[in-house]
Amino acid sequence: MIGMMYLVLTALLALQVSSSVLDKFILINKSLEKSIATQEKENIARLERIKTTIQETGNREKDVEVLNKALNIRKETKKVTSYIDILKNQLVELTGGRNPETSRPKGLKDDAMVAKVMCNDKKAHELKTLLNGYTRYLSKTTDKQYNDIALDAKDSELFKHDPNQHAKDFATLNFEKTPLGAALATLSQFESEVIYTEADALEALARNVGAGDVKFDNIFPLVRPQSNIVAAGAKYNAELFLAASSSAVEP
Repeated sequence: MIGMMYLVLTALLALQVSSSVLDKFILINKSLEKSIATQEKENIARLERIKTTIQETGNREKDVEVLNKALNIRKETKKVTSYIDILKNQLVELTGGRNPETSRPKGLKDDAMVAKVMCNDKKAHELKTLLNGYTRYLSKTTDKQYNDIALDAKDSELFKHDPNQHAKDFATLNFEKTPLGAALATLSQFESEVIYTEADALEALARNVGAGDVKFDNIFPLVRPQSNIVAAGAKYNAELFLAASSSAVEP
């Protein structure tokens, strides 16, 4: 879904932007923000499940290390998403604010202020550094490779073969001659990639909690006698104990 939305955004940017097209950007942005909020709740719930599992297994040292990594990932995620939200609000305010009745940004067609903030004031450069620093942090923390989110055109499969786009850097590609409506949707797209990448990283860490444990689903009694032959009148001695096995494990 995320990939399809990004393709829609790119296609719409290539058109002569009209009010009706900008309205579509607002709808896409709202859909992305709703998806972000839903996934963030799931990520927080996933983190709580990791905490609970670790507490139930006795707060073992290696498991606590996994929990600390997960907590730090959540902090890093919040740092990135908060920066993007502040950036979106800043762009809305600088282009006239919102309609008090509809909450719709007033300056949806304003591309000059977007270019000033994102390109001239180098906010896009800061965003790129933050986004790619985030994925590299995840790669180091989880030992799983995550690709950069913020790409120059030459590094993007979508644009590297396009003669009109391939020479553009991240800022120019995403925010030059880009009206506010499209810029908001683009920023939400990056934010959604952060949230979904966090979900994958937390899931990878969750699999490491109790990774050395053997899970069993069968419990049964066993008898181990001291001798298989007992003379009449002699005492019978044996050990009685419970045993367990896993039907999923082949010895």
